[in-house]
Amino acid sequence: MIDVELAGLAGAALKPVALGQIRQLRRLLPETVELIGAGGVSRGRDIADFLCAGAAAVQAATAFWNRNGDAGVFGDILTDYADLF
Repeated sequence: MIDVELAGLAGAALKPVALGQIRQLRRLLPETVELIGAGGVSRGRDIADFLCAGAAAVQAATAFWNRNGDAGVFGDILTDYADLF
């Protein structure tokens, strides 16, 4: 049996916590350990925030879920990221 009471924090609500964890882990772990930022990635600015915090890559799951499984969300997020530069 799965205890669903342990879940619930996802998406944008998780981003400040996730960024803090990436920053802390980046200071503690050797550079050879790559970190993946996850939590609240739904636009290009979120990618930039995680990369600046020390992540080598990001994951966008809730954004995919919120768009009913539309894989086009990933292209939209990457286009938004590219537009920052």
